[in-house]
Amino acid sequence: LQKVFRRLPKGMPFAIVVLQDLTEGYSQRLAGLISSWTNLPVHEADTHLVPKIGEVYLPSPGRVLTIDARSLRASKIEGDRLVSASVNMIDRFLEGLAQHHGNRAVAVILSGKGMDGAAGALCIRNAGGIVIVQDPLTALHDSMPNAVIRRGLHDHWCHRPARRGFP
Repeated sequence: LQKVFRRLPKGMPFAIVVLQDLTEGYSQRLAGLISSWTNLPVHEADTHLVPKIGEVYLPSPGRVLTIDARSLRASKIEGDRLVSASVNMIDRFLEGLAQHHGNRAVAVILSGKGMDGAAGALCIRNAGGIVIVQDPLTALHDSMPNAVIRRGLHDHWCHRPARRGFP
């Protein structure tokens, strides 16, 4: 995430939503970290809001984000819902993004455990959107990028740069 945010160009024509796998433990410091990596405004969503171009959104701790045609909705997670919400959070968000934003949807799948993002990537591709995947060799946890790559659901694969003398 740090590399992505530090390299974002100014004047981006889209909003950014960052989701983490809740089973890994949600960092309450993520908004502060992202703010230190970018000049873009960073917002924690805790209810309903309309995203703005050039701004970053993430769910407040204990909340799951969904998207419709115009807004982000943050739903509170309670007790037993935590596990089921975290298992499907990323795919559920990407499915809504594909459904409501079609060929304007872009998904970036980074480091993570499990297969989160693979079903959502399929929805994005079927809607004409774009799926970008981190090179699994650069990922701390390569399961999520590999799940998308192995299914051929990616449009772009962010390969690590070659070093001199090495392929």
